[in-house]
Amino acid sequence: MAICPICKTQNKDFVNGPAGRVAVSCSVCGSLERHRELFLLIQEVLGPHTLNKGKLLHLAPEACLKPVLTNLLGTSKYITADLHMKGVTLKADVTNMQISDNTFSTVICNHMLEHIPDDIKAMKEIYRVLASDGIAIISVPMGDDVTDEDLSINTPAGRLEKYGQHDHVRLYGFDIQNRLRSVGFNVSHISLSSLRDRGYRERYRLSKSDHFFICRK
Repeated sequence: MAICPICKTQNKDFVNGPAGRVAVSCSVCGSLERHRELFLLIQEVLGPHTLNKGKLLHLAPEACLKPVLTNLLGTSKYITADLHMKGVTLKADVTNMQISDNTFSTVICNHMLEHIPDDIKAMKEIYRVLASDGIAIISVPMGDDVTDEDLSINTPAGRLEKYGQHDHVRLYGFDIQNRLRSVGFNVSHISLSSLRDRGYRERYRLSKSDHFFICRK
């Protein structure tokens, strides 16, 4: 039986998700693999840092994660931000956030940078608002070792054909770490699935190849 660690619901069968993925979406809170992986990473691997320190900034917050993180941290420590979403704490452009330097002990940027044409500018902003002893948790859809990017492809149809989603502007490779380092970050790579056995992955319906980049100043 699958269990959603976010909403604690035990679902006999998860429902199908995007791109034909079978039984990957929680039928109660709507979480997908990447949401459950992020939540488990925060709770089980990074918990002492992300949950017991200062403010957490969640960029483009996922609806399934907002309630549980608000409950864990409180509204004074859990800050959400996006330029277009309703119900966020701050209306903010990730490439030009009107936020003071060194404000947040943790920044979550989960599957967002692949939408941003000037991703280096966004990375610089994340670095700027992060406290000197803080961490940024960054995850993106991953392809091969080298990032596939052609910014001249600027139509939804072209992007869908090239990157698999109409609003993606690139498919990152593991060289994303070089981009993150270029703005000043020290970067380490964590794969939750590689730290856990098959039974754990099946219990929470995780992917076989999740990738998180833990970034420090």
